[in-house]
Amino acid sequence: MRCSDRGVFAPAVGRLIPVPKQASQQLPDVALPPDLSFEAALEELDRIVAAMEAGELPLEESLKAYQRGVALVKAAHARLAAAEEQVKVLEDGVLKPLALDDDQDE
Repeated sequence: MRCSDRGVFAPAVGRLIPVPKQASQQLPDVALPPDLSFEAALEELDRIVAAMEAGELPLEESLKAYQRGVALVKAAHARLAAAEEQVKVLEDGVLKPLALDDDQDE
């Protein structure tokens, strides 16, 4: 799975799962372990999406699963943003993304 500002791409279902900002702001917070890894969040989200799309969950469980899924998307996005920040390097007094191309030095 990959996160973006528009949602999360779930390989199990082969599409982007959108998370509307308005809907996620109205949902109660779901407690997630603070040490939940990016990969663990995406794996659980993938299972939730697959179960919901298969119609395996009753309505109340679907709502709870959706709330947890939104929390997982937020957690995964936060972990990804933190990782992206770690990739930045200080260059000439300005933070810039790390250049991986050797061509930029020439």
